[in-house]
Amino acid sequence: MRLDELWKSPSDAVEDFDRTMALRVAKVGPEALSMESVEGWHEDVQREAEAYNEADGEVEAGPALAGWFRLLDGEAFLRTADGTEWVLSTTLFDHDMQGSGPGDNRFLKRLYALMVEHHVLMGHSGLGLEAMLFRRDSLDYRRAWCTSCDAWRDLQTDAEEADRTLRPWPDIESEEEGAR
Repeated sequence: MRLDELWKSPSDAVEDFDRTMALRVAKVGPEALSMESVEGWHEDVQREAEAYNEADGEVEAGPALAGWFRLLDGEAFLRTADGTEWVLSTTLFDHDMQGSGPGDNRFLKRLYALMVEHHVLMGHSGLGLEAMLFRRDSLDYRRAWCTSCDAWRDLQTDAEEADRTLRPWPDIESEEEGAR
């Protein structure tokens, strides 16, 4: 199966059920970190991270950066001034990763494939995927905050653009069989 087939396939009852399971995972993180907006909070994290790195970790992490660490550990979620709650993608995948990709949760497989398409389309560096923020009550991938782009992204639109403009993905199963 090619990676793009994961996000192109129609949703079915199993994926819908798996989405409800992913939503349950998104509800972990007992601590709400309150802020005005995701954009402003992310600017604070970047500014504090820069100062922290310049001091080689010899200074205390600021409140936004400390919150970022709690988000990465799945101990917290973000709550903006309008009451919207946001969860970090790593929290979702930490509960379902197996090897180099998501486990058997079809919704998380779709989300993972969309994130990979975004990663390649945007030319992000590094082997790992960017941390993204998703609405905690919907996990809507049509509006996600990419921490590398510093922008809101529609992952479905990004995947469709990647499909139009980049070369096709190889068939993962065929490559695995050929390696045997």
